[in-house]
Amino acid sequence: MTLKYQAEMQQLGIENCPPPEYDYSPLTAFRFIFKDLDHPNNFKPVALIFPQRLNEFRDYAQKCQTFGLSMFAEKEKRHFMLLQKKTAGRFSKTVGTCLAALKLGDTDGLHSDPFERSDSHITFHEFKDTDLAQCIINVENL
Repeated sequence: MTLKYQAEMQQLGIENCPPPEYDYSPLTAFRFIFKDLDHPNNFKPVALIFPQRLNEFRDYAQKCQTFGLSMFAEKEKRHFMLLQKKTAGRFSKTVGTCLAALKLGDTDGLHSDPFERSDSHITFHEFKDTDLAQCIINVENL
């Protein structure tokens, strides 16, 4: 299946993205979003929110990650608090102040291994026709 941002990655010469070890398996994932479910940043990768971030990376694997969405395999509100503190409060202005639970199917995209990192962070690359707002099963204020 074609990735949602395949053309943009190809323009930048980003190949083998996502890596072959990414999985199609269904899972429930958690993502920070805005209360307004139609907010444009809710399901937009950092490469499109802050294109200048691409200049921070020389490695194509890191550039590849910027076209994926940050999610967590475990419901941990403390991640939000840590990132909010680390960015002096700017984090919520970019990602929102709610935690959405999403039921992701194997036809929605590919994700990194949720057990690879101790914080359960995953990078999720959605397929072209995926509408992640339709995958939301719950939204909580933080």
